[in-house]
Parts: sequence; C-alpha cells; structure tokens
Amino acid sequence: MQEQKTFFEAVQIKVARTTITSSSMRGPGCGAAIKTARAYTGDLDLHRFSCRTRIAFNAELNDATAELCSAMPRAIRSWGLARKGLNIFLRECLYTWYLRDHSRLDRSERFFELPLDSLTGRALRRTDPELPRWDSVRRLTPELSSRFQDAAKREGYKRRLARVHLDVFWWGYRGEDA
Repeated sequence: MQEQKTFFEAVQIKVARTTITSSSMRGPGCGAAIKTARAYTGDLDLHRFSCRTRIAFNAELNDATAELCSAMPRAIRSWGLARKGLNIFLRECLYTWYLRDHSRLDRSERFFELPLDSLTGRALRRTDPELPRWDSVRRLTPELSSRFQDAAKREGYKRRLARVHLDVFWWGYRGEDA
C-alpha cells in the first residue's frame, strides 16, 4: 500500500507543478506565488473535496482558499489568485483519472468551480451581460467570484455539463467563438 501512496503523491505533485505556472499566476511576485501554491497544492488532501453536497464542497474550497492565501507572502496575498490556482489544480486532478479515482473526486464534479481569469470572465460576460466587466484575478472578491460562478453554472446547465468544463471550450478555442 505504501507504494501506491507514494505513486499518488508523485502524481499530485506533478499536477501541482504543471498547473501552477507563470501563466496561471501572473503579475508581480509570481515566482513566490508559484512556489507557495505548488507547495500547498502538492501536499493538499484531495479527499477533502470528495463531497456529496455543494455546501460541504464550498466549505472545503473556502477553507483551502483561505489557507493558501494566508500562506502567500503578504505583498502578493490575494484571495482571487489563491482561488484561481486552487481551481485550476483541482480541475486537473479531476481530469487525471488516477487522482480522480483515488480521491473520489467524481462525487463532487458538479460542484467544482470554473477557474476565473480574463478569458473566462469575458466569455461569461458574453453569456450574461449583467455581469460587471472583468477587472483582475488579484482584485477578485468572494462576492464577485460568486456572481461569475453562478453565471458559469447557468451556462454549464445550458451546455449540459459541469461549469468546471467550460474552460476547455473557451481556453482551448481562444480566438474562436465557442
């Protein structure tokens, strides 16, 4: 059993290293943000996110966001940056069947959030013109994130998929209407 645990830990660390990058953690101090987020996500207990209810999942995601945010150096501390890093990491754990099956993430797939950034923010605004213009991940608040996530949930429902998957269309088809 120890060999399997070591394997799953190695896969998780690989996912952390490939998802928490200068592209996902842009801006001043991104090197420190990358280092902090990789260490945090590489050691995160993924079983926490195997939840049967949205309330339980959101509580775990909010706790993990606060933990990662407080681990970041004060000069670059940002709730939005921490949430984006976690959401990208968790999505890729969901897409990596070893981690998905081992941690039972399929139980909560419908609760996963869409990673928010300028591209997804603009795409969501096209689906819901009532949303404010996208500003910045680093200025994203829990309240504003909730508004964008609600719009993502509605768009996912229209497309018959969980909102977490919208990014594969919008990011994958950059420059094309999806």
